[in-house]
Amino acid sequence: DTPQDSFAVQEEKISLYEKVETSKDTSNRKLLVTGSSVDYDSAFMLLRVSQSVVQDIKFVLSTFPRLVKFISLLRKGRSRMLGVKCFCPEVIQILSSLIFFVLKTESVSPRECEGKPIQERQRILRETGMAEVLVEILEFSFSEFGPYLEELDNPLCDVIYLTCRLIKHMVKENHESQLYFSQWMELFLVNITRANQDFQLEAALRALIQDNRDMLENRIDRKKIANFIELCDQKRGHQARFMLLLKSLCTYMDEALEDH
Repeated sequence: DTPQDSFAVQEEKISLYEKVETSKDTSNRKLLVTGSSVDYDSAFMLLRVSQSVVQDIKFVLSTFPRLVKFISLLRKGRSRMLGVKCFCPEVIQILSSLIFFVLKTESVSPRECEGKPIQERQRILRETGMAEVLVEILEFSFSEFGPYLEELDNPLCDVIYLTCRLIKHMVKENHESQLYFSQWMELFLVNITRANQDFQLEAALRALIQDNRDMLENRIDRKKIANFIELCDQKRGHQARFMLLLKSLCTYMDEALEDH
C-alpha cells in the first residue's frame, strides 16, 4: 500500500474506520417527499457518490469523537494539563492519518511530507467540518496553554505542528478551501508571533494565500500587515522565519501589490 491509501491507523487506543472492499451498497433507501411550500433556503440535493467516497467520509467521521473529546479537555485549561498530555499521542496519530489521507506522497513522515493534495478528499474534510475542529485545537492550545508550550517534550507542541501541517495540505491549490479558511485569518496572524517555536503556522498561512489575488486584495489590508510587522518587531531574533510570509502578504506572482 502507498502511504496515502494506508490512512486507517489501528492502535490499541484508537479505532478508526477501515476501508471495506465491497461494491455493494447495503444501506436502506427511502423516498423523501417535500411539500410545495418549501422555499429555496430549505432546498438540498441528494447525489449518488461512489463507494470509495462513502468509505472516505466514514473514515473522516470516525476521527471526530476523539478530536472533540480532546478539544473539551483543552477548553478546561491548566486543570486538565495531565489529561491533555496523555491524550496527545492519540491525537498525533489521528492527525498523521489525516495528512496521508489528503496528500499523495511517497514520504512516510507526516512532519515533512510534501506532495500533491487530493482535491476530492480536501472537499470531504472541508464539508464534514474538519476545518472548525482544527481551528479550535489551535485556538485553545494557544489561549489556554500558551505559556507552557516552551516546555521540553511537551506533546501538545507536536499536536499544534501537525494541525498546521494538515491545514496546509487542506488548502493547498484549492481556492474553495482557501476561501473557507480565510475567516480565521486573524487567528493565524496573531498566533504566529506568540511562540518562539516554528509550529508551521506560517507555512499554513502561506498556502492559504498563495497566488490568490482575490484573497490578498480583499482579506489582507495595510492595517493587518502593519499589525503583523509590529508583532514581528516584538519578537526580535525570530524575524527571519516571518520574512517569507511577509513577502506572500505583499506580493502576487512575485509582483508587488500596489495597495499593500
